[in-house]
Amino acid sequence: MNRIIVLESGQKVEYGSHAELMQQKGVYARLYNMQADSYEPQSSQLHKKDA
Repeated sequence: MNRIIVLESGQKVEYGSHAELMQQKGVYARLYNMQADSYEPQSSQLHKKDA
């Protein structure tokens, strides 16, 4: 199983698998969700597709 080390200001702040880090709702989860949210279509784009 892959393990991820999360660094913040040069210090190890979290360590674990993707699932474990997401459950912790820490730095990794915040950054992951921030990036994932940027891929969600905005409502204005949905209406343009339907027109």
